[in-house]
Amino acid sequence: MFNSRSERYKAIGRHLIEQAEYGLSVNGDLLQASEKTWGAVAQAVKTVAQDRNWNHSSHDQIRDAAIILSHEFGLPRLRERFNAANELHRNFYEHLLGYDDLLDGIRIVRLIIEDLEWVQDQEPRPFVPQSRQQESRMSNLTGPNPRRLPDDISEERLPPIEAEPPDDHDLGSIRDNS
Repeated sequence: MFNSRSERYKAIGRHLIEQAEYGLSVNGDLLQASEKTWGAVAQAVKTVAQDRNWNHSSHDQIRDAAIILSHEFGLPRLRERFNAANELHRNFYEHLLGYDDLLDGIRIVRLIIEDLEWVQDQEPRPFVPQSRQQESRMSNLTGPNPRRLPDDISEERLPPIEAEPPDDHDLGSIRDNS
């Protein structure tokens, strides 16, 4: 059931939530903590979506996967927590949340990750869409997606678990082009 790509997404998500917590506590960087916390959620959802061969290359597909999984496993808290985590992504653009809100957000995201790790360990359950909206969400997840990475893509093309610092040479070329 597990594959190396889904395990990579899981590792990236864990790394991002640690970075968010560290950055918030050490630097008080609300914006980076917001986006890294959201990124941890997105990577956790991508972990399960990858195992199911679902599309997961857009914000809408990540949302749809979280919602369908909440219905499939009878976990309304997953949808509620996902919506709360989505506010962290919004905060990156709108700057509405404070330090305590971010601490709460990190706590919620850790719970989402736990739920999704539990889901990943389960066999998929039969899911029959009960509405047009659910049918549309499933179609978004299972239909053709030209932006999706091919399954045979090499590991080297996947994002790194930990970002590597740029070489001084890379920084110089960036500065020279500006």
